[in-house]
Amino acid sequence: MPIDLVCSGCQNKLRVGDQNAGKRVRCPKCQAVVEVPADAWYLKTPDGEDYGPVPRTELDEWFNEGRITAECQLLREGSDQWQWASAVYSQLGQSSSPAESTPSPGAFNPVGPGPAETPKFDFGAGKSPATVVAPTNAGAAAASTSQFSFGSTPATGAAVAPGGSSPGGFAFDAGGPVVGSSAGGDFRQRTYPAAMTAQTMYRVFGWAALVVGLLATVGVIFMTLPMLAMSDGALGMIGALLTM
Repeated sequence: MPIDLVCSGCQNKLRVGDQNAGKRVRCPKCQAVVEVPADAWYLKTPDGEDYGPVPRTELDEWFNEGRITAECQLLREGSDQWQWASAVYSQLGQSSSPAESTPSPGAFNPVGPGPAETPKFDFGAGKSPATVVAPTNAGAAAASTSQFSFGSTPATGAAVAPGGSSPGGFAFDAGGPVVGSSAGGDFRQRTYPAAMTAQTMYRVFGWAALVVGLLATVGVIFMTLPMLAMSDGALGMIGALLTM
C-alpha cells in the first residue's frame, strides 16, 4: 500500500511505496530530502480493544498467528479511515467481511425471529399404571377399629383384601353362629352355659328314649314267642326255633 507524505521544502505531495517506510527519499521537484515515516499500524479487535502503533512486520506476525480475523479493523498511521482487515490481507476474503455479513443495528431482518418453541406437556403418556399400595401398620391399626369379624376363621373362597379383611372392611365366617356384642362393635363367638346344658340334656333324653324303645321291642318279641310256639303250622315252627 503506498504511503502519502508532504515535502517539507516545497509542500509537494509525494506518494511512495510502503517498502520505503522508515527510509529517506528525495523530492523530485525541489530535490529536498524527505524522511518517510515508519510504517505504523493500529489494530481494533471485535470487542473494541485498540492496539498499536506497531510496525508492519509485527502486524504480519499477528496475522500469521491467527490473531487478526476478518472482524478486525486496521488503521495505518497518517490515514483517518479504518479499514477491514480483509482489505489489507486478501487471504481473509471479501465474503467474510463483517460489513457484508453483520447487519447494522436497527436494520430490517427479512428472515425475522425464529418460530417460538411450542411448550410440550406430559400428560403421563408412557408411564406405568398406578399401583395400589397396601396400608401401613399405623393405617391398618387405625382402620381395624371400624372392621367387623364374624367368627375366628374367614370363609373359604371369600375375596379378602390385604390386611385380612374384605374390600368393605368386613370379614365373614360361614361356620360359627352370629353372636352380637355392644362393646366396640366387635362380634365374636360366645358360649352360654344354659344353652350347653340344654344341648346336653337333649342328647341324654334322646339316647334314653332310644334305649327304652329297644327294650320295649325286645320285651314284646319275647312275650309273643310262647304264643307262636303253641300255634300250629309254620308260625309254630318258627316260634319253637326262636325259643330254643
